[in-house]
Amino acid sequence: MAVAISTWHDLRAAEKQVLEAIGAARFGAQRFLADPVRFLREAGFTVAPAFAKELHELPGVRANPRHAYDEITAGRHPICRRTIRISSLGLPPGLGAPR
Repeated sequence: MAVAISTWHDLRAAEKQVLEAIGAARFGAQRFLADPVRFLREAGFTVAPAFAKELHELPGVRANPRHAYDEITAGRHPICRRTIRISSLGLPPGLGAPR
């Protein structure tokens, strides 16, 4: 069963699985940074449309050209020359806590 991510709280709860998916994928860190929603969906997570919109509006994600993800996946983007490891999503404990 796919892990459903609809809120920051859900993403925080799935952090271990997300980090495992990032580490297991070729250029996983680069792909996650370029388009976290697309990466998560391709890795088998279910991302709710409203939360996907929120992620796409993050400044670092919004600045990436849409074609960058495909270039990274193909190993053609300059960022692929760098080794990037993500050991934490860096989400503060109170972020998105259920009310």
